[in-house]
Amino acid sequence: MRLSSTHRGHFLPRYDLGMSSIAEIVDPVQDVIQRTWGFASLLPLQRQAIDAVLAGRDSLLVVPTGGGKSLCFQAPALLLDGLTVVVSPLIALMKDQVDALVTIGVAAAALNSMTPREDQRAIERRTADGSLRLLFVSPERLATASLRALLREARVRAFAVDEAHCISHWGHDFRPEYRQLRELRELFPGASIHAFTATATEQVRSDICSELRLREPVVLIGDLDRPNLRYRVVPRTDEVLQVEEVIRRHPGEAGIVYCIRRKDVDSMAAALASRGCRARGYHAGMSPEERRDAQDAFASESADIIVATVAFGMGIDRSNVRFVVHAGMPKSIEHYQQEAGRAGRDGLLSECVLLHDAGDAMTWTHIFEQSISDDRQLAVAIRQLEQVNGFCLSAICRHRALVEHFGGAWNVERCDACDLCLGELETVADSTTIAQKILSCVVRTGQMFGAGHVASVLRGERSARVQERQHDTLSTFGLLSEHRREDVRGWIAQLVARGALVQEGHPRPALRLGPAARAILRGESEVRLLQTSSTSIGDGADEWLAVDRDLFEVLRTWRRDTAAARNVAPFIILGDRTLRDLAAIRPSSIERLRAVSGIGQVRLSEHGNELLRVMDTHCAARELERDVAIEARPPRERSRTSRTTAAKTEAIRLLQEGRTIEAVMERTGRARSTVVGDLCEIIEDGRCQPSLRMWMTGETEEAIRRAAAEAGIERLKPIREIVGETISYDQIRIVVATIRATAQNAAR
Repeated sequence: MRLSSTHRGHFLPRYDLGMSSIAEIVDPVQDVIQRTWGFASLLPLQRQAIDAVLAGRDSLLVVPTGGGKSLCFQAPALLLDGLTVVVSPLIALMKDQVDALVTIGVAAAALNSMTPREDQRAIERRTADGSLRLLFVSPERLATASLRALLREARVRAFAVDEAHCISHWGHDFRPEYRQLRELRELFPGASIHAFTATATEQVRSDICSELRLREPVVLIGDLDRPNLRYRVVPRTDEVLQVEEVIRRHPGEAGIVYCIRRKDVDSMAAALASRGCRARGYHAGMSPEERRDAQDAFASESADIIVATVAFGMGIDRSNVRFVVHAGMPKSIEHYQQEAGRAGRDGLLSECVLLHDAGDAMTWTHIFEQSISDDRQLAVAIRQLEQVNGFCLSAICRHRALVEHFGGAWNVERCDACDLCLGELETVADSTTIAQKILSCVVRTGQMFGAGHVASVLRGERSARVQERQHDTLSTFGLLSEHRREDVRGWIAQLVARGALVQEGHPRPALRLGPAARAILRGESEVRLLQTSSTSIGDGADEWLAVDRDLFEVLRTWRRDTAAARNVAPFIILGDRTLRDLAAIRPSSIERLRAVSGIGQVRLSEHGNELLRVMDTHCAARELERDVAIEARPPRERSRTSRTTAAKTEAIRLLQEGRTIEAVMERTGRARSTVVGDLCEIIEDGRCQPSLRMWMTGETEEAIRRAAAEAGIERLKPIREIVGETISYDQIRIVVATIRATAQNAAR
């Protein structure tokens, strides 16, 4: 199997050469997205992924949470003549997606263990008669003989495998039932297979392609950064107080607090509730009814905060989570990326705080040793734990560390969206001396006590335990009395991460000298310790400039009431980003509403008059101006910071100089399909108007143009079937790019 890697896809809209005006060309993909979802533009790689589905080419799309994976299989399903089957791991996720699709007029349904018998029969009839566009199923359900028989009689055009990392042994969330999906290729040879995931290393990506038996797939790897997320790693001191501080920065907004153990979930949820927070607990030890009640409360916005173990989250499709707090260290960077990534899925500024304590690594190690019997899997789990511990204690930009962990390139000096780049952490003066004092105290106390006791001795605290052990008489007693306890605990954790200290024993690990301690004590090795600086933490107020906060809250209340009446989650009615735009612009007519992103034709028909009524009442009472012209938001595809690689920049420069594709491949090391994608991009946006004779004869170009006039250009495969295999897909892509560029120029 060969992987066809690309970052740019250019399967293009239908072009009818017989039309009277080239400016009248309508892109069916953009048209269906605008009418159905209300989006005027797309996020990076969405067009390429959609076009791969329409072309019937297998594909793998890796983009971070919030990158719009769902649209990449939902939109083409409305254009394909047949059924798209979506494999999803969780019933809650299926329900949310189906509810959202049905609300905007899409023929979608789900078959799972919760589907009533009568509904199941109706869905099976719709599947058989071809009236369904999207059918959501679990991998277990797809493995049943009855469903496979039903689908073989239906016209299945594509399979979309969501959370595809679950199929890989190397993934952080391996699920054996996903392995059965490898049979799809043999059972449905005429259907294309498309894998979607937010977190996959290069090894996991290869495993996905192999296990699903993808045929020369288009592999699309997005910008893995989430610049709207502010990452912070803070030494854990008083977790309830620290979580409260985060909540106060986001009053009335949604958040998730992750804990390692179930008992921690119970105590944290109770503590927050006692302080007036609308918080609910969620973990696997609760009954199904209790979990469902908590999940529904959070989805319906009757609860603002969910305190949970990692059992919570994958099935949640709520886009307006404003903060995620890890009250304990996650067990891998993959888990952290996925869990923290549940914040800010709507692209708005959100906060991710990780409360770190070196003892968390010991806790996870103990859990692994009790629950993982396979030696290889245990070794992988321990290695992943070491990686995330290193991430917590590293002095490297958090965004950069995450991007590079997943194989992405980083060439930006500062992210301005993490504690390190925002100057919230600073190097401690006399770090090496402080480290020596800590190591000496560990030795003086006999290497028998934990971090809390050592910190007490160093700070000169005359607790009962310190005095009972006569540790108030040690020479190291009070050596760090001028420093805060949380800072001393944080430095101890950093020394553990450096290997200067190790923790042994469970559940109360004792500190002992590690292999790096000797060089530090002898002054042969310098140490850099970090502490929280005096820089204040911003609250994201800039995100609300020009937004009428009172109107936003009124619209939220309307949305919540409307959702309750329809028995769906509020975000299915309208997203927070759309509500903010409404509260800033305050449109006065249906036509003005139509221009607001996120309001498609169905939503406009169903909610337009009611939205106007709500805004009329609010604005009239306050004599507010309507149809306010605000500074244009960046297009959706530019809402995330561009991290264009140096290799791509060089490739574009060489192509603009007229170099051949082969020469650019040799100079930059980029794959052929990637270079062709770069070329098509600059042809379409007008940066390059080359002679096509560099890549094909005039006869070849003319043959492709004739085929495009006959078959349309939203899909490449029909063109290829007309021109034959002597003409390559790359040549077709280049000609179609010129057709699209011509159409765009005429439209301007």
